[in-house]
Amino acid sequence: MRWAGILLCLTVLAVVFHDGTGQTDQTDQRLKRREKERFRLAELARASTSFGVSLYRELASRADSNVIFSPFSVFTALSMTLLGTNGTTKAELRTVLAQRPRQGIHRALRAVIHSFPRPSPTTNVTLRMANALYYDDQRASLTSSFLRHMRRLYGAYPERFRRPEPETPINDWVYRQTGGKIRDFLSPGDITPDMMLLLLNAIYFQGTWKEIFDERSTRDQDFTTGSGRVVRVPMMSRDGAYSVKALEPGLRTMVLELPFGTDDRFSLFVLLPDDVNGLPNLESRLDSQVLEDAMSSMPQASRFQIQIPRFTLRMKTSVKETLRAMGLSRLFSDSADLSRMSPDRLKVADVMHEAVLEVDEKGATAAAVTSVGIVAVSLPPQFRVDHPFLVVLRDKKARLNLFMGRVSDPSVGDA
Repeated sequence: MRWAGILLCLTVLAVVFHDGTGQTDQTDQRLKRREKERFRLAELARASTSFGVSLYRELASRADSNVIFSPFSVFTALSMTLLGTNGTTKAELRTVLAQRPRQGIHRALRAVIHSFPRPSPTTNVTLRMANALYYDDQRASLTSSFLRHMRRLYGAYPERFRRPEPETPINDWVYRQTGGKIRDFLSPGDITPDMMLLLLNAIYFQGTWKEIFDERSTRDQDFTTGSGRVVRVPMMSRDGAYSVKALEPGLRTMVLELPFGTDDRFSLFVLLPDDVNGLPNLESRLDSQVLEDAMSSMPQASRFQIQIPRFTLRMKTSVKETLRAMGLSRLFSDSADLSRMSPDRLKVADVMHEAVLEVDEKGATAAAVTSVGIVAVSLPPQFRVDHPFLVVLRDKKARLNLFMGRVSDPSVGDA
């Protein structure tokens, strides 16, 4: 059978959440349903955090400067792919995603997506996520079960490739779903003649700080980059109540929480090593438990003078070899089993990811795109962020890390 092609894309810009609560009901049946839902959401948080940290460590080891990506975006895109896999391919992908059988991850993802907050003047946070499925209606043979699961679990309805220039309407969809932050995601010719399917996940986040920074207080100040070079960057400054804590002594790292909006749901966490050149040590010891502990049980806010650079991170890269290093190989080989997606023989050709994170005096905006191609701050104490640091944009209620990044040089706009 001739190889067919598929491209699985995911676009992300934002932060994700879910409160995991339901209406109180005293019946045993409803209590059991609520307990199952809480279990599924806990499994989703565990799996996505584990996968995200592993992916971060691989990406960070391959880059010398800034890093930004959406672990939740890549996780969701590969979870959609998982619906179409079988046999050893399914087992391998599930292992890389840190998912366990019969844990209801797909249902948990559906619940999280439906729980995202709509734009609101009271919360000052906007979060949206959408999925789409484009295909070659002349040659694609997609199974009814795959299409049904994509509609029911991910809200993705099949759309035909528009010939010629099939990339144009897809780029338009990505642009709209990401608030204009991701444009021209696909280049002309990216949808090759042997491509059968394109899966897209788009996520957009925009949040205003709970306490905004006064732009008049922003001054150019020194920042020591990861290479040891000193650059001048616009340093935002604010005196206020912030939650700050130190990690275990061996990590030599301080954590700052910068909350968004009014509902204490989304925050940007800054993990700042004590030493100017201490980020490599933190990254070498980073695992899912260290990251979870870093952002859990934050102390009561106290007065600090916060100084943090205004920055923009953007990165576009293939993560195929990164995923291979994490143990995902069969999906990219001729022995890939995507029989639950299509009776045709398919394999993943590449996985591309693009992400952007903008942080300024008012708040933060984030976006990301992942494509999986299958062929077919008396002065109060200071928290001064003047050397490389790690950032995590987190949904605290769902314990989901939507964006992760390394700021090695904030004077560089693109990673």
